[in-house]
Amino acid sequence: MPIRLLSLPIDDLQYTLNCMDIGDLIAFSLCSKRTKNLVKASNRKMRPIEVYVKENYIRFEIREGNDYESISFHIFDFYIKLIRKEFKVWRKREFTQIDWIAHFISIVNGSMIDYLNIDTVSLSYLDAVYQFFPKCHRLDINERSSREFTKIAFWKLYPIAEKLDINKNIFDNDENDISKYLALNLTELSFIDWQKPFKLELEDLLVLNIARCPSPAQLMPISLLSLPAKDLQYAINSMDVSDLLAFSLCSKRTKNLVKSSNLQILRICAEVDENRIYLGMFVFQFRGNFQINIEKTIRIGLCEDFSIAFEREDGFQMWKNTEFTFSYLIAHFLSLSNISTLLRLQINNMVPIGYLDTVKQQFSKCQILEISEGCSEELTKMVFLKLAPLAGQVEVGNNPRDVSNLLTLNLSTVLFKDMRHPLELKLDDLLNLNIYDLCVRNTVISANELNRFLQLWMSNHGFYRPMMINLRSDNGWDSEKVMKGIKYDNVDKEPSFRLKREDGKELKVANIGPAISTAQLMPISLLSLPIADLQYALNCMDVSDLIAFSLCSKRTKNLVKSSNREIESISAKVDENRVRICIMAEIYREDANTRYYRNVVFKLFDSYIELHRNCGIEVWRKQEFTQSHWIAHILSIFDKSMIEELQICQACPIPYLDTVKKIILKCQKLEIRDRCPNDFAKIAISKLSSLAVEMVEINKNIFDDENDISKFLTLNLTSVSLCDHETPFKLKLEDLLTTNIAKLIIRTAIITEKELNRFVKLWIKGSQRFCRLEYIRLHLEDGIEMNRQEVFKGVKYQVTEDLGNLFALTRQDGKELRGSIEGTLILLLFR
Repeated sequence: MPIRLLSLPIDDLQYTLNCMDIGDLIAFSLCSKRTKNLVKASNRKMRPIEVYVKENYIRFEIREGNDYESISFHIFDFYIKLIRKEFKVWRKREFTQIDWIAHFISIVNGSMIDYLNIDTVSLSYLDAVYQFFPKCHRLDINERSSREFTKIAFWKLYPIAEKLDINKNIFDNDENDISKYLALNLTELSFIDWQKPFKLELEDLLVLNIARCPSPAQLMPISLLSLPAKDLQYAINSMDVSDLLAFSLCSKRTKNLVKSSNLQILRICAEVDENRIYLGMFVFQFRGNFQINIEKTIRIGLCEDFSIAFEREDGFQMWKNTEFTFSYLIAHFLSLSNISTLLRLQINNMVPIGYLDTVKQQFSKCQILEISEGCSEELTKMVFLKLAPLAGQVEVGNNPRDVSNLLTLNLSTVLFKDMRHPLELKLDDLLNLNIYDLCVRNTVISANELNRFLQLWMSNHGFYRPMMINLRSDNGWDSEKVMKGIKYDNVDKEPSFRLKREDGKELKVANIGPAISTAQLMPISLLSLPIADLQYALNCMDVSDLIAFSLCSKRTKNLVKSSNREIESISAKVDENRVRICIMAEIYREDANTRYYRNVVFKLFDSYIELHRNCGIEVWRKQEFTQSHWIAHILSIFDKSMIEELQICQACPIPYLDTVKKIILKCQKLEIRDRCPNDFAKIAISKLSSLAVEMVEINKNIFDDENDISKFLTLNLTSVSLCDHETPFKLKLEDLLTTNIAKLIIRTAIITEKELNRFVKLWIKGSQRFCRLEYIRLHLEDGIEMNRQEVFKGVKYQVTEDLGNLFALTRQDGKELRGSIEGTLILLLFR
């Protein structure tokens, strides 16, 4: 503050206020009554205030004039948090949340909040909202809220609103439900639900007591096509992607307008699931000089009754009895872009075979046809026969047992990518093959049949269409048997062979997949080596090769155990309904401080595991092994007693958590990742927290109700870390008193000096005589600092400067409490 603002002449002061950023202007208004009145008198043009209530937090948005940028605040008692590039905290200790709200309304010269949006909040918090906002111009209950919550929120809050929006059909089959709402004395009531229409009867209209009840037709108050060209182009460029696509379907003119707009469709994919087809589009949209990547999937669905479901921001809008067919829509959206065909057509499981003819009618071509691994053998074959001719490339996720009739189709590229079930091929399959490029990631065919195929190719001068055959096998082939009796030239440095027949045609046989010669897999017998040489060989092995070696016999397992190979960690990750084991091992040490590591990752199944390495997938089988056996074996050879970290990455079927509990008996740390939904995370903790020997870590605030965190803290756990920088964890005195956790770490926490002061006093009196707490570490929000004098008000304590300015308290039974309160960090140590 280089000058004293309030000492300026009135004109200069007014000029200064007009030059202030809106955030600075609000901060200035908080300094005193005079500054507040000066801001009010400055008559800065502020747009009406918008308020968003979500998860028991209140966020204010204030804009100035036509400025697109807004200033956002989170409001609490005693302080507000300004949300900008960096969080800022402004305090007024005498202010409650009601005082903050009244202050903001006052400085914008308003009498009420203009827009109040209610999202997911606890039911008890609705009473607080009613007290905070006695009046608002428009109340909007978010469509993400449940039907029951929406009804309760409506009846609690409708008296404060002049206009009210309900974005979901909350009415049951009871015809009297909607009548009760229509009979209320409201200025305006808006019902919107594109997916589930609202049913109205004559009696509903007769009891109607609302001055204005808008319909969706009022979404378009003006005729767009009558606008001047520049205004029309501006309106189109400002449209949401979903609205733009809908607009393109109105007429040929609107279609051409959209083609000339800022919309770019990069790729279009289709997915068939049961009796429904979904069309998904990935788009870019340009606004000004910025390119905005639309991450959401724009989906259009063809339903079983041939109605069309078009995804909008507020759900799926159903189009029935229109002139649009699904094939017309596909051609329409392709014409909006420079794309000639679908990128990918994916067939999922549970698709009726009879429905494939409908799919074939809708799609004339696609670049890739993907038959998912969940499809049955019969469905896989029928999809291949009916739809493969439409595609440039076919990918098969589940290998059928007999593919003879599939390989005779005139196709460009086919990939059999199932690693679990080897594809059985015979000589006739290769001779009758009519596919230009064939790749099989796991196949079974004998070396003798490969040899016979090569001999017939050399002697037959007829036409053979395939350009490349790429075969991989777990067992490999003996190159001497494959090339027996055939003249060839060695080429390149790798074991590759060139065959040339009399008509000038050439064939190159290269070593693809596992080694062609079985001799090349094991040039010497390892177990016959002297012990020192054997130990040296084991030390030179990669970790994955070492595990493979340990699976050969009991002796090899014991040899690997005795090699004492050090690894950094063994962790498990649960993703959907699959467990992955990750082994971190050191591969190179440059010096004492510089080390390089590699992750070896396995997917667990009963009887086999999948290993991703060398740009491919390897499958290792032990028929007698279950998933529990695989984990026990890996822990045993590396001398580990348990999994170090178990991560729940995202939601999986709830029953699968019981399977995880059987597979993994103990772990040092259980981590719940932030992608897990709140309800799922709570169930996962209840089922799996007992597995964690040392720590449970939760990377999001999953506690909706105030009682939720209290119940969680009563669990008998050694150490807990709660981390969420966006939604802080609210703590109260009762939470600290009832906690049964030895070590508690929270980032970020909300707790008052008064609550901490009361806790310290109760601890000194011995109320917590059997307290299990050993350690508490609380990180407050950025910009919020705890006042140590307030925390220790009425408490005698000592400051030990020799130990880093720690405080120390001792009670009569000899128990000691040490710690520090510095800035945003609170540290408490119980001894």
